[in-house]
Amino acid sequence: MRNKARTICSVAVVAWGLLGGVAQPVWATTRHLDSFTATYDLQVGPLSVARLEYALESRQDTYRYRLTSQPKGLAALFSGEARNEEVQGRWLEDGVPQPMRYQRTDHPGTRDIVHAVAFDWPGKQLRIETDGDVDTTSLPDHTLDPMSEQLRLMQQVAAGAAGTIEHVVANLKGIKHWRFRVGRKEEIRGPQGMVQAIRVDRIDQEKKQLTLWFAPELDHMLVRLQQKKKGKPTVIITLVQMTREAKGKGS
Repeated sequence: MRNKARTICSVAVVAWGLLGGVAQPVWATTRHLDSFTATYDLQVGPLSVARLEYALESRQDTYRYRLTSQPKGLAALFSGEARNEEVQGRWLEDGVPQPMRYQRTDHPGTRDIVHAVAFDWPGKQLRIETDGDVDTTSLPDHTLDPMSEQLRLMQQVAAGAAGTIEHVVANLKGIKHWRFRVGRKEEIRGPQGMVQAIRVDRIDQEKKQLTLWFAPELDHMLVRLQQKKKGKPTVIITLVQMTREAKGKGS
């Protein structure tokens, strides 16, 4: 049960860990996203183990994006682990998010463990701090953190991205390259019933099958994520509730 509860940490990142953009095709230019909150249920095998809440505070030039995860049911009883993530960044002129600082805080017991990634764009340096240990590396153009990356994916799917997308992502392990394939529309259950959703598959992982569905009629929000790995229970994240700020109100 403890291992299932810990799945919250890895899956929450993968679920929305979605895009950075090495190449900038014509559909990459878009307006920045409006503020929203979205609540998800995290299921591991037959058990519902956590509640995930994402909140985007979007202003004219800047944004703050937060994730709060909280175990529930038997997972809370046996583990009690929770996790918070946050990124603060700015919207570039073409609407693309550019992170400035990403922070993840784990609460495994009596002491919080803080991890941080700082983006020094003028100096082209990435600073990664994990529980007091610091490492630096060069910072490629268009690099995103795991939280800003999901915002970028929503933008690209909404703008009609097709085929294969490759992205640069800076996480606590350094610079990674993720690849996705945008597929067809499929019918998926959303908060109010069945909706048409665009399927996106991650294709750079040999041992995991990760599929995401984004619903155009729900402002291209992620409505479902499914992760399968041989010998492990299937992980499913399902949208339960969402609210979105009226377009144009960010300031």
